[in-house]
Amino acid sequence: MTTPTDAELATLSIHAMAEAERRGEDLEGQLVASHRAIYEAARSEASGAWIPCEERMPVPGAWVEFVVARDREAEPYAMCGCWHNGSWTSFGMRWTPASVTHWRELPELP
Repeated sequence: MTTPTDAELATLSIHAMAEAERRGEDLEGQLVASHRAIYEAARSEASGAWIPCEERMPVPGAWVEFVVARDREAEPYAMCGCWHNGSWTSFGMRWTPASVTHWRELPELP
């Protein structure tokens, strides 16, 4: 996974805060919520926890492990692949967003 640089994160934060200010939103609350979301995301990924797709999707093109659960009758299974152009892909196969429930970062190699 490509991690954004500090400069890229700072630029995104500045743009988000300027947009919030333009809309008349509470900047302090926006900043606290933003930092809390970043902290929780980093904590989940660092622990290898499964992240629900309805909560957020991975960075497009980053290889992750994901759970395919097409219907209630079939046993769910895990695959390695990536989220790209609105669908999950792995070695030439594709899954719709509705058929994938969770994902997590791949562990570091030993």
